[in-house]
Amino acid sequence: MVATARIPVEAFERCALPQICIVTGEEGADMRWNREVHTYPRGLIVLIFFGVLPYLVARVLTLRTAVGAVPISEEGTAWVDRKRRAMNRKRVLVGGAGVVAAACGFAVLSTRAPGAWAVIGVVLVVAALGAVGFSVLMPSRPISFTLEPSGRWVVVHGAHSGWARAVEEFVGRRPTRTG
Repeated sequence: MVATARIPVEAFERCALPQICIVTGEEGADMRWNREVHTYPRGLIVLIFFGVLPYLVARVLTLRTAVGAVPISEEGTAWVDRKRRAMNRKRVLVGGAGVVAAACGFAVLSTRAPGAWAVIGVVLVVAALGAVGFSVLMPSRPISFTLEPSGRWVVVHGAHSGWARAVEEFVGRRPTRTG
């Protein structure tokens, strides 16, 4: 079962967590999976209306980062690698289909065909933009790490429920089931 857990940043940075694999939930995980997580203040995107430069400056100045590690086994590492490759193949497939649809749509539009053909061309171009956008936004990692805006907690999504339960007991909180 997949779960979400919150880890104090201090425990994450020192890898002071129960030695249970984040993927398999088995005890005795002897390897470390190093991760770096970032956060920005909520509402920062509003600055984009004042220009890209103010947004980028504020983003750099307000960046919070935590570098840490979680326990993982060799089996867990292999599973993460397999899942990541499969997710990336899907992203390439969807993005490639979007590029092909865009090429077909622009080809139809460039013929200056009347009526229905022009609509088909526009639909293909819009579908292509959606497919390419979707492929960019698709998750590329089976287990994700997020730093909360407060900078005090790292939230782990997609972890094994046994690992999440052990971490939450270690921290003194209850795990949240997500699937």
